[in-house]
Amino acid sequence: YRYEERSDRLWMEIKHVLDILAKPLTDLFGNCITAIEQASGNANQLSPILESTELILQIFYSLNYQDLPSFFEDHMEFWMNGCLTLLQLPNIPELDYDDLDKPGIIQHVKGQVCTCISLYAQKYDEEFETYLHKFVDVIWHLLTSTGLEVKNDYLVSTAMNFLTSAAERKQNVQLFAGEQVLKAICEQVVVPNMFFREADEENFECNPEEFIRRDIEGSDIDTRRRAACDLVRGLCKYFESEVTNIFSDYVSTLLETYRSDPANNWKSKDAAIFLVTSLAVRSKTASSGTTEVNEFINIEDFFRSFIASDIKLDSGVHPVILASSIKYVLTFRGHLSLDTITAVFPSLIHHLTSQQCVINSYASACIERILAYRRDGKPLFTEEALAPQLEQLLTNLFHALTLPENSENEYIMKAVMRTIVASKSKIIPYIMNIVEQLATRLIEVAKNPGRPRFNHFMFEAFGSAIRFTCSNCPDVLEKFEAALFPPFELLLTNDIEEFQPYIFQLLAQLLELRSAPVPDSYMALYPHLTSPALWESGVNASPLVRFIIAYLKCSKGAVCDSPATAGALLGVFQKLIASRANDHEGFNLLQAIVAYASPGIIDPYMEDVFRLILTRMTNSRTTKLTSNFITFVCFLAAIRSPNYLFQITCSIDNSLFPKVINRIVEDVQKVTGQTARKTCVIGMTSLLSDCSTLLSQAESWNKLLEAALAVIELPEEHAKENAQNEDDPLAGTATGNVQKVAMFNRLVYAGLSDNDYFSDVHNIRSYLAQKLQSQLSQHSHLKLSLSGPAQQQLMNYLQRTALMIMMTPMNVLALLLVLASIVIAADDYLVRSKPDVNLTPPIHNAISAATGIATRVLGKDIASNITFEEIPPDVSNGHDVFEIETINKSLVIRGNTAVAMASGLYWYMRYHCNSQVTWGKPNECLHE
Repeated sequence: YRYEERSDRLWMEIKHVLDILAKPLTDLFGNCITAIEQASGNANQLSPILESTELILQIFYSLNYQDLPSFFEDHMEFWMNGCLTLLQLPNIPELDYDDLDKPGIIQHVKGQVCTCISLYAQKYDEEFETYLHKFVDVIWHLLTSTGLEVKNDYLVSTAMNFLTSAAERKQNVQLFAGEQVLKAICEQVVVPNMFFREADEENFECNPEEFIRRDIEGSDIDTRRRAACDLVRGLCKYFESEVTNIFSDYVSTLLETYRSDPANNWKSKDAAIFLVTSLAVRSKTASSGTTEVNEFINIEDFFRSFIASDIKLDSGVHPVILASSIKYVLTFRGHLSLDTITAVFPSLIHHLTSQQCVINSYASACIERILAYRRDGKPLFTEEALAPQLEQLLTNLFHALTLPENSENEYIMKAVMRTIVASKSKIIPYIMNIVEQLATRLIEVAKNPGRPRFNHFMFEAFGSAIRFTCSNCPDVLEKFEAALFPPFELLLTNDIEEFQPYIFQLLAQLLELRSAPVPDSYMALYPHLTSPALWESGVNASPLVRFIIAYLKCSKGAVCDSPATAGALLGVFQKLIASRANDHEGFNLLQAIVAYASPGIIDPYMEDVFRLILTRMTNSRTTKLTSNFITFVCFLAAIRSPNYLFQITCSIDNSLFPKVINRIVEDVQKVTGQTARKTCVIGMTSLLSDCSTLLSQAESWNKLLEAALAVIELPEEHAKENAQNEDDPLAGTATGNVQKVAMFNRLVYAGLSDNDYFSDVHNIRSYLAQKLQSQLSQHSHLKLSLSGPAQQQLMNYLQRTALMIMMTPMNVLALLLVLASIVIAADDYLVRSKPDVNLTPPIHNAISAATGIATRVLGKDIASNITFEEIPPDVSNGHDVFEIETINKSLVIRGNTAVAMASGLYWYMRYHCNSQVTWGKPNECLHE
């Protein structure tokens, strides 16, 4: 249960399990403790009992993870006493494995006890408080008496995690207060566990992949160094100044030891760097590195004094020191000055040529993160700053990939990708060489695809190269196609499933940059895209649909110009709509077919298409399916006509159309994505303005209008659906991992095709207002039945629309010319006027000014029936406002200024009275 999301169903299941299992599990735990005490020293008897005890503790941990069960709370003393007994068990050599690096059963049991009490210290500290002191004493003794052997790593790291959990709680401050206590923790627990051991050195040399995974990927949760680092941070939460002062002395001692004999004492400096990093980092993120630092440590000074010389070209330092120095830059990239980063960057490029896999991997990771880092919203390295070093950087990156251990090094490939992204147009002189080298690498990797993350970043590199070089360079686009088609065709022919989704995304990206006609090289591929075998794997659905839509768009529907080709595409739609996972792609494909194919080809199938959708809606409707259905119905009403939609639904069932309208009204607000919402509003507007059936049904018409207005006012979604972070293309996948099995991972830099079929509509508020304006004038029953909020909202839209129309460039120019003529006339008047003329402007009253306008425009008789009143501006934003009301057959217009009152009069005349006064046509037929 430790990884489940909280829910009522989960609570019911846990309660059911606890009702049955809690007491027997507790009794069994007690029996095991008794048996362990009785079998003391007898390895043969202890081994199965300890194995059972470990399983009991794992179950206990899971049952307690979500919340503290009342049964275990009532029996906490029993469980905690048993845990104390287990922690104090002596080591029995006979229970250890022959492999001295593998923890024995006693280490496993004690480690599991530490995991359980850490959970209690973190989540149930009030209930656990009674036992905390006892466990801290026992854990302290355990840590100071356990050796540095690898077999003890799990136990020591979990024990330190417990101390960290205790140190982070404010109520436990007194346990760790005092200089002597902190010194003892530093000297006896932290520093010894931060030293580089022989096992670490062996991993560095012989198993670099495992070393890197543990060191910079954050997967070293069970290592001594990570646990010691976390303990330092836990102590710094309430004793930052004291801990920093104490550990500073140790850092100075370690650095002095290193200086006395750098060749033999390099481990001291590595420990010093690790300790400073542990002290300095308060918080961090994967994308930005360290986000907050210890105010008592100067990151820049430490770099200049102890890191800069080691990271320089040919410094001659031990490889581990060099790796730690590069890691320091990687960790604190956001807190080192731009001058420092700029100065160290050439050295990082040089270290890409190192024969040590850890060194060139760390250099690659550091370069990639520096190029991705943004300070104040701007890249730390601009493309202009990167350009002088670009050739050497690319040369060294591709050289590093030729080393035997680096043939599929994900850090290097990610750095290649990031270099292309950061360089943008500056990469063009090198791009074809890059693509050729990547294509060669692709062919080699395809022989035995084994590193999914490497593969993903390689295809991201292709995508970024296309994105930043082909958009405005048709000749480069053709060269790309010439370079990529042969390897892509080979991989598709050999049915390399892992690569198919990536290839289709890139081919779609290339084709989207083309204009009609579709080149022959693409047309040769098209007949195979509807092959059932390709669609058997669900991972191909999204990229294949995107690819087919690119064909339809580029060919302007020519690839769907016969019943046979239309039938093949609709067969794909039928398969997709039946899938819960991919039904949205079916709707994407269907919209493109309707948008680009000839109506004469596609219309005969539309009734069957609707029947398929309605069958799925009836049998297994989901929120996603409903949202896509509503979007498609609105799309169809907008791109064809509302009457076309009416005819299709009536051909199936005469009562279907009102049901469809009701479904839109009820669920349209569940539609997500800005483009989909825009499509819905445009379609609903078409139904409101052009559907004769709806126009005769005021109640349904009003409900649909209110639904459209509600969608318009929904908060904007700034991120596209399923969007991933360009800073880290795998950030959106689970734990940042790509699985080895074939799966769909969207290429961030291949982009998303823009399927906005109404791109000419820029403002949906104005669109709605303009389309409905004439209908409201012609159908008074619709206007009379509008609710107050809907009327106000429409009024606001109409005002904005009128303002935008008035503020077109030509109107603004005309206004400026009028103003200029007024200024010239006024200037001429002032020149000719007497000096003693009083030019002080009169004080205007808003109500009298508005009354004057009404009198001049409408005449005194009509204006006498209009009352103007002053109200405050909008309290939320200070904007001008006006209100209109009729009282006893008299019109009341309220506004916060004379201009606002005049705007209210204008709106009333135009949209209520259908009248307008202009210079060329005085109003002669104003309705009473």
